[in-house]
Amino acid sequence: MTRTDEKVRYLPESEAETLTPLSAASGVENVLRILEGRWKLVILFHLFGGKVLRFSDLERAIPAISQKMLIQQLR
Repeated sequence: MTRTDEKVRYLPESEAETLTPLSAASGVENVLRILEGRWKLVILFHLFGGKVLRFSDLERAIPAISQKMLIQQLR
């Protein structure tokens, strides 16, 4: 199992201006690595739907996902 709880720093404007295309691409690559997989975007779609969802609400909203997989994807 892979860890997805990477620390994301806030960049003040002075540091943000020094971003290069290579460093920006590296950040995008990290985000895509975190979001890869069949279920991450589906789960995020439901979580950003506007209301608070409990685990059981997510299970009902995504009936094709197993309980084990939902637990793994939420970690």
